[in-house]
Amino acid sequence: MRGLVTPDRTTMITSTHRMLAMSEKTVPGNGVTDSRPVIEQGQAQSKRYIAFDMEQIAVDSGSVISASLFGALAGVSPVLPFPREVLRKLYGPESWCRAQPQSF
Repeated sequence: MRGLVTPDRTTMITSTHRMLAMSEKTVPGNGVTDSRPVIEQGQAQSKRYIAFDMEQIAVDSGSVISASLFGALAGVSPVLPFPREVLRKLYGPESWCRAQPQSF
């Protein structure tokens, strides 16, 4: 194992929305793969597992998923080497990414 996700230190942040893979779309009938095993492994293999519908937040705020993810990163700032306030300033009035602070 390469140790990319470890139960002793990894905080995994993921979105719960689904975009079907081509292999799921091309199967006659219902080819949708069950996502539960992936979710269960994510929970089991990470110290902290954070999952929410980033797409819905982006749609509701007229933004993009990356802004929702960035907000989640700010929310878990104790695991990052800088405080949440630093990330929050990126969405301030003088910011390059000020367009959609509500999705943050």
